[in-house]
Amino acid sequence: MNRRIGIPPTRIGAKENGRRLALDPTARVFQANAGLRGQGMHTLSRIAGANQSWADAVNRFRPRRPGPEESIEDAVVESLSTLLTTDCHQLWIAAQYQIGAGLPDLTIASFEPELLRFSTPPELAVQVLAYLRVVGKAKPATIAGRLRQPKDSILDVLTELACAGAVEPTIAAFSLAPPWRAILPEVITIEAKVDNWRRALHQAARNCLFSHRSYIAVPFHIAHRVRPLAEAALRRIGILGVDSQGRMHVIREARRQPPRLWAYYYQVALAVATASTEHADGVSCIVDRREGGIH
Repeated sequence: MNRRIGIPPTRIGAKENGRRLALDPTARVFQANAGLRGQGMHTLSRIAGANQSWADAVNRFRPRRPGPEESIEDAVVESLSTLLTTDCHQLWIAAQYQIGAGLPDLTIASFEPELLRFSTPPELAVQVLAYLRVVGKAKPATIAGRLRQPKDSILDVLTELACAGAVEPTIAAFSLAPPWRAILPEVITIEAKVDNWRRALHQAARNCLFSHRSYIAVPFHIAHRVRPLAEAALRRIGILGVDSQGRMHVIREARRQPPRLWAYYYQVALAVATASTEHADGVSCIVDRREGGIH
Protein backbone atom coordinates (compact mmCIF):
# COMPACT_ATOMS: atom_id res chain seq x y z
CA MET A 1 0.00 0.00 0.00
CA ASN A 2 1.14 3.52 -0.73
CA ARG A 3 1.03 4.82 2.86
CA ARG A 4 0.76 8.49 1.93
CA ILE A 5 -2.15 8.05 -0.40
CA GLY A 6 -3.73 5.07 1.30
CA ILE A 7 -4.42 3.06 -1.85
CA PRO A 8 -5.65 -0.41 -0.93
CA PRO A 9 -4.03 -3.30 -2.82
CA THR A 10 -7.40 -4.37 -4.23
CA ARG A 11 -8.57 -2.19 -7.11
CA ILE A 12 -11.92 -0.56 -6.54
CA GLY A 13 -14.30 -2.20 -8.96
CA ALA A 14 -12.03 -5.19 -9.57
CA LYS A 15 -13.36 -8.73 -9.66
CA GLU A 16 -12.83 -11.20 -6.86
CA ASN A 17 -13.77 -14.84 -7.44
CA GLY A 18 -15.87 -13.74 -10.40
CA ARG A 19 -17.83 -11.18 -8.33
CA ARG A 20 -17.40 -7.47 -8.88
CA LEU A 21 -16.43 -5.63 -5.71
CA ALA A 22 -18.98 -2.92 -5.15
CA LEU A 23 -17.85 0.66 -5.48
CA ASP A 24 -21.51 1.41 -6.13
CA PRO A 25 -23.10 1.80 -2.68
CA THR A 26 -26.52 0.92 -4.06
CA ALA A 27 -25.36 -2.46 -5.32
CA ARG A 28 -26.54 -4.04 -2.07
CA VAL A 29 -28.83 -1.95 0.13
CA PHE A 30 -31.30 -3.00 2.79
CA GLN A 31 -34.47 -1.33 3.98
CA ALA A 32 -34.60 -0.56 7.69
CA ASN A 33 -36.09 -3.55 9.55
CA ALA A 34 -36.40 -5.47 6.29
CA GLY A 35 -34.53 -8.33 4.74
CA LEU A 36 -32.31 -8.60 1.72
CA ARG A 37 -33.89 -6.97 -1.28
CA GLY A 38 -31.89 -8.91 -3.83
CA GLN A 39 -28.45 -8.95 -5.37
CA GLY A 40 -28.97 -6.29 -8.04
CA MET A 41 -29.24 -2.52 -7.98
CA HIS A 42 -31.62 -1.68 -5.16
CA THR A 43 -32.06 1.68 -3.50
CA LEU A 44 -34.31 3.35 -1.01
CA SER A 45 -37.34 5.15 -2.34
CA ARG A 46 -37.49 8.95 -2.42
CA ILE A 47 -39.02 10.35 0.76
CA ALA A 48 -40.43 13.86 1.06
CA GLY A 49 -41.55 15.90 4.00
CA ALA A 50 -39.94 17.47 7.05
CA ASN A 51 -41.62 15.06 9.48
CA GLN A 52 -40.08 11.90 8.07
CA SER A 53 -37.70 9.93 10.27
CA TRP A 54 -33.98 10.28 9.66
CA ALA A 55 -33.81 6.49 9.88
CA ASP A 56 -35.60 6.31 6.52
CA ALA A 57 -32.63 8.05 4.90
CA VAL A 58 -30.01 5.53 6.03
CA ASN A 59 -28.44 3.51 3.21
CA ARG A 60 -27.92 0.06 4.72
CA PHE A 61 -25.30 -2.29 3.37
CA ARG A 62 -25.93 -5.24 5.67
CA PRO A 63 -29.05 -6.61 7.38
CA ARG A 64 -29.75 -5.24 10.83
CA ARG A 65 -29.10 -7.41 13.86
CA PRO A 66 -31.84 -6.97 16.45
CA GLY A 67 -30.48 -6.08 19.87
CA PRO A 68 -29.58 -3.24 22.23
CA GLU A 69 -26.94 -1.79 19.87
CA GLU A 70 -29.68 -1.31 17.29
CA SER A 71 -31.51 0.97 19.73
CA ILE A 72 -28.36 3.02 20.34
CA GLU A 73 -27.81 3.43 16.61
CA ASP A 74 -31.44 4.51 16.09
CA ALA A 75 -31.17 7.11 18.86
CA VAL A 76 -28.02 8.54 17.30
CA VAL A 77 -29.57 8.71 13.83
CA GLU A 78 -32.62 10.58 15.09
CA SER A 79 -30.36 13.12 16.84
CA LEU A 80 -27.86 13.64 14.03
CA SER A 81 -28.80 17.28 13.62
CA THR A 82 -27.09 18.03 16.93
CA LEU A 83 -23.77 16.81 15.52
CA LEU A 84 -23.93 18.61 12.18
CA THR A 85 -22.46 22.00 11.43
CA THR A 86 -24.81 24.68 10.13
CA ASP A 87 -23.30 24.65 6.65
CA CYS A 88 -23.97 20.94 6.09
CA HIS A 89 -26.80 20.96 3.55
CA GLN A 90 -26.87 17.72 1.58
CA LEU A 91 -25.98 14.57 3.48
CA TRP A 92 -25.40 10.90 2.75
CA ILE A 93 -25.93 8.52 5.66
CA ALA A 94 -24.67 4.94 5.49
CA ALA A 95 -24.77 2.03 7.91
CA GLN A 96 -22.18 -0.73 7.79
CA TYR A 97 -20.43 0.62 4.69
CA GLN A 98 -17.02 -1.02 4.39
CA ILE A 99 -14.07 1.33 4.05
CA GLY A 100 -10.75 -0.46 3.91
CA ALA A 101 -10.67 -2.97 6.76
CA GLY A 102 -13.20 -0.97 8.75
CA LEU A 103 -16.97 -1.24 8.89
CA PRO A 104 -18.27 1.86 10.73
CA ASP A 105 -21.73 1.51 12.21
CA LEU A 106 -22.62 4.92 10.77
CA THR A 107 -20.92 7.13 8.20
CA ILE A 108 -22.35 10.59 7.56
CA ALA A 109 -20.93 12.71 4.75
CA SER A 110 -21.89 16.20 3.65
CA PHE A 111 -20.95 16.98 0.07
CA GLU A 112 -20.56 19.79 -2.41
CA PRO A 113 -23.01 19.96 -5.35
CA GLU A 114 -20.17 19.41 -7.84
CA LEU A 115 -20.08 15.80 -6.68
CA LEU A 116 -23.43 15.15 -8.36
CA ARG A 117 -21.93 15.61 -11.82
CA PHE A 118 -20.80 12.00 -11.68
CA SER A 119 -23.18 9.33 -12.89
CA THR A 120 -20.94 6.27 -12.94
CA PRO A 121 -17.45 6.88 -11.52
CA PRO A 122 -14.74 5.18 -13.61
CA GLU A 123 -12.57 2.46 -12.20
CA LEU A 124 -9.28 3.77 -10.78
CA ALA A 125 -10.95 7.12 -10.07
CA VAL A 126 -10.40 6.73 -6.32
CA GLN A 127 -6.68 6.11 -6.74
CA VAL A 128 -6.20 8.93 -9.23
CA LEU A 129 -8.09 11.45 -7.09
CA ALA A 130 -6.17 10.40 -3.97
CA TYR A 131 -2.82 10.67 -5.73
CA LEU A 132 -3.55 14.14 -7.08
CA ARG A 133 -4.78 15.24 -3.64
CA VAL A 134 -1.36 14.37 -2.22
CA VAL A 135 0.99 15.59 -4.96
CA GLY A 136 -1.05 18.52 -6.29
CA LYS A 137 -0.21 18.14 -9.98
CA ALA A 138 1.14 15.31 -12.11
CA LYS A 139 1.57 14.14 -15.69
CA PRO A 140 -0.42 11.11 -16.87
CA ALA A 141 2.77 9.09 -17.30
CA THR A 142 3.81 9.86 -13.75
CA ILE A 143 0.41 8.90 -12.38
CA ALA A 144 0.47 5.66 -14.37
CA GLY A 145 3.91 4.81 -13.02
CA ARG A 146 3.05 5.56 -9.42
CA LEU A 147 -0.22 3.62 -9.55
CA ARG A 148 1.31 0.85 -11.67
CA GLN A 149 -1.40 1.10 -14.28
CA PRO A 150 -1.27 1.37 -18.10
CA LYS A 151 -0.94 4.95 -19.27
CA ASP A 152 -3.94 4.56 -21.61
CA SER A 153 -6.12 3.50 -18.67
CA ILE A 154 -5.03 6.53 -16.67
CA LEU A 155 -5.72 8.83 -19.63
CA ASP A 156 -9.23 7.40 -19.92
CA VAL A 157 -9.87 8.01 -16.22
CA LEU A 158 -8.46 11.55 -16.39
CA THR A 159 -10.69 12.30 -19.37
CA GLU A 160 -13.80 11.19 -17.50
CA LEU A 161 -12.75 13.06 -14.39
CA ALA A 162 -12.15 16.20 -16.44
CA CYS A 163 -15.58 15.91 -18.08
CA ALA A 164 -17.12 15.70 -14.60
CA GLY A 165 -15.15 18.74 -13.47
CA ALA A 166 -13.12 16.80 -10.90
CA VAL A 167 -9.71 17.49 -12.43
CA GLU A 168 -8.27 20.33 -14.48
CA PRO A 169 -5.74 19.90 -17.28
CA THR A 170 -2.78 22.21 -17.50
CA ILE A 171 0.20 22.02 -19.84
CA ALA A 172 0.91 18.27 -19.97
CA ALA A 173 -0.34 17.77 -16.39
CA PHE A 174 -3.50 17.41 -14.33
CA SER A 175 -4.55 18.71 -10.93
CA LEU A 176 -7.69 18.48 -8.79
CA ALA A 177 -10.35 21.11 -9.42
CA PRO A 178 -10.55 23.35 -6.32
CA PRO A 179 -13.96 22.04 -5.11
CA TRP A 180 -12.65 18.49 -5.21
CA ARG A 181 -9.89 19.13 -2.71
CA ALA A 182 -12.64 19.18 -0.08
CA ILE A 183 -15.56 17.68 -1.98
CA LEU A 184 -16.80 16.21 1.32
CA PRO A 185 -16.64 19.15 3.77
CA GLU A 186 -17.52 16.87 6.67
CA VAL A 187 -17.25 13.12 7.19
CA ILE A 188 -18.45 11.83 10.56
CA THR A 189 -18.20 8.23 11.73
CA ILE A 190 -19.89 6.64 14.73
CA GLU A 191 -19.32 3.27 16.40
CA ALA A 192 -22.21 2.04 18.57
CA LYS A 193 -21.58 -0.41 21.41
CA VAL A 194 -23.51 -1.54 24.46
CA ASP A 195 -20.62 -2.53 26.72
CA ASN A 196 -17.42 -3.21 24.75
CA TRP A 197 -16.41 0.43 24.68
CA ARG A 198 -12.68 -0.36 24.41
CA ARG A 199 -13.30 -2.02 21.07
CA ALA A 200 -15.44 0.94 20.05
CA LEU A 201 -12.57 3.32 20.84
CA HIS A 202 -10.18 1.22 18.77
CA GLN A 203 -12.59 1.24 15.84
CA ALA A 204 -13.23 4.97 16.21
CA ALA A 205 -9.49 5.66 16.16
CA ARG A 206 -9.18 3.70 12.92
CA ASN A 207 -12.04 5.70 11.42
CA CYS A 208 -9.98 8.87 11.93
CA LEU A 209 -8.00 7.79 8.87
CA PHE A 210 -10.70 9.14 6.57
CA SER A 211 -13.19 11.07 8.71
CA HIS A 212 -13.05 14.60 10.08
CA ARG A 213 -14.79 13.65 13.33
CA SER A 214 -15.08 10.22 14.94
CA TYR A 215 -17.40 9.23 17.80
CA ILE A 216 -18.38 6.25 19.90
CA ALA A 217 -21.99 5.87 21.09
CA VAL A 218 -22.64 3.91 24.28
CA PRO A 219 -25.31 3.80 27.01
CA PHE A 220 -25.37 6.98 29.10
CA HIS A 221 -24.18 5.35 32.32
CA ILE A 222 -21.17 3.90 30.52
CA ALA A 223 -20.33 7.11 28.66
CA HIS A 224 -19.44 8.95 31.88
CA ARG A 225 -17.17 6.09 32.93
CA VAL A 226 -15.43 6.05 29.56
CA ARG A 227 -14.62 9.75 29.46
CA PRO A 228 -11.93 9.93 32.16
CA LEU A 229 -10.39 6.63 31.05
CA ALA A 230 -10.14 7.71 27.41
CA GLU A 231 -9.33 11.39 28.02
CA ALA A 232 -5.54 11.13 27.92
CA ALA A 233 -5.06 8.58 25.16
CA LEU A 234 -7.83 9.46 22.70
CA ARG A 235 -8.70 13.12 23.02
CA ARG A 236 -9.75 13.31 19.38
CA ILE A 237 -12.56 10.74 19.80
CA GLY A 238 -16.01 12.08 20.69
CA ILE A 239 -18.32 10.30 23.13
CA LEU A 240 -22.11 10.06 22.79
CA GLY A 241 -24.34 8.73 25.54
CA VAL A 242 -27.85 7.33 25.00
CA ASP A 243 -30.12 7.34 28.06
CA SER A 244 -32.92 4.94 28.95
CA GLN A 245 -35.45 7.17 27.17
CA GLY A 246 -33.57 6.86 23.87
CA ARG A 247 -32.21 10.41 23.98
CA MET A 248 -28.68 11.11 22.80
CA HIS A 249 -26.31 13.34 24.77
CA VAL A 250 -22.95 14.67 23.59
CA ILE A 251 -20.63 13.78 26.47
CA ARG A 252 -17.52 14.94 24.67
CA GLU A 253 -17.15 16.58 21.28
CA ALA A 254 -14.84 14.97 18.76
CA ARG A 255 -11.78 16.95 17.73
CA ARG A 256 -11.97 17.86 14.06
CA GLN A 257 -8.96 16.85 11.98
CA PRO A 258 -8.21 16.39 8.28
CA PRO A 259 -8.37 12.88 6.77
CA ARG A 260 -5.07 11.03 6.50
CA LEU A 261 -5.81 8.35 3.89
CA TRP A 262 -7.21 10.10 0.86
CA ALA A 263 -8.11 6.90 -0.98
CA TYR A 264 -10.65 6.08 1.73
CA TYR A 265 -11.94 9.66 1.68
CA TYR A 266 -12.50 9.60 -2.08
CA GLN A 267 -14.00 6.12 -1.86
CA VAL A 268 -16.71 7.65 0.32
CA ALA A 269 -17.06 10.58 -2.09
CA LEU A 270 -17.65 8.35 -5.10
CA ALA A 271 -20.03 6.19 -3.07
CA VAL A 272 -22.07 9.33 -2.44
CA ALA A 273 -21.92 10.24 -6.14
CA THR A 274 -23.23 6.84 -7.12
CA ALA A 275 -25.92 6.87 -4.43
CA SER A 276 -27.31 10.13 -5.80
CA THR A 277 -27.82 8.61 -9.23
CA GLU A 278 -31.34 7.63 -10.15
CA HIS A 279 -31.75 3.99 -11.17
CA ALA A 280 -34.62 2.20 -12.79
CA ASP A 281 -35.95 0.79 -9.51
CA GLY A 282 -35.64 3.75 -7.16
CA VAL A 283 -33.65 6.68 -5.87
CA SER A 284 -31.10 6.58 -3.10
CA CYS A 285 -31.89 8.75 -0.12
CA ILE A 286 -30.06 12.04 0.24
CA VAL A 287 -30.93 14.34 3.13
CA ASP A 288 -31.32 17.96 2.02
CA ARG A 289 -31.47 20.11 5.15
CA ARG A 290 -32.12 23.25 3.12
CA GLU A 291 -35.52 21.84 2.19
CA GLY A 292 -36.18 20.81 5.79
CA GLY A 293 -36.82 17.22 4.86
CA ILE A 294 -35.40 14.01 3.45
CA HIS A 295 -35.13 13.58 -0.33
